[in-house]
Amino acid sequence: MEKETEVAIAILDPSLLGEELIKIDIAENRLGATVSFQLSREQLQNIDREALKKTIVYRLRQQRVSFGIDTSALDGELESEVSYTVAKALEPVNGANAIIHMIEKPELTPELHEDGSVDFYNINLMIPIQEGDWLGEKEPATSGTDGMDISGRAIRPRHGADVPLLYDKESVAEEEEQGVIVLRAIRNGMLHFVNDIVRVINHQTYDDIDFATGNIDFDGSITVKGTVADGFSVRAS
Repeated sequence: MEKETEVAIAILDPSLLGEELIKIDIAENRLGATVSFQLSREQLQNIDREALKKTIVYRLRQQRVSFGIDTSALDGELESEVSYTVAKALEPVNGANAIIHMIEKPELTPELHEDGSVDFYNINLMIPIQEGDWLGEKEPATSGTDGMDISGRAIRPRHGADVPLLYDKESVAEEEEQGVIVLRAIRNGMLHFVNDIVRVINHQTYDDIDFATGNIDFDGSITVKGTVADGFSVRAS
């Protein structure tokens, strides 16, 4: 009797084993499939591995599994009631969010004199800008790459989040350069930020404000290197 049992184990054909002995579990989201066995240690040691793989592939296809089948997990030593992955979906690659790089804002930096004293009236906020200067850029969000579930259906990725470029359209223009949206100045002037909106404002420089210049009323910014004489005024928007 013992001899007959050994022979039965040695010629065990996996295709003849029922679903209760070779159990295949399909993930509800169709992202993977596993197989587990309700067989003795001896049966698993003596089972025909190639026939076992073919049987599992056949049963997977019966359950509409057509993508990501991989039975290499069955090459090693097998144990009863242990789950082995035999199919795996291709995960989608989500898109990247848009990335913005902007010209650095001027810092409130008082001027330091050679004698070590600090001039808090001179804050060095003026950054000159020339027409065509780079002011910022945006790397657009990407759409990502599709994945596929084990049934062969596409898995859509998450599109990257967009971020708006904030700029003054009267002094700054955007243009595409090698897939990147670039901001460039369309006039000479001084860099100016208001609520993170970059702009280039008109700028004029005067040595003194006196009879030679008259009163100044200017749409932009003004630098007075010298003094404003008595009776004269300077207005800058």
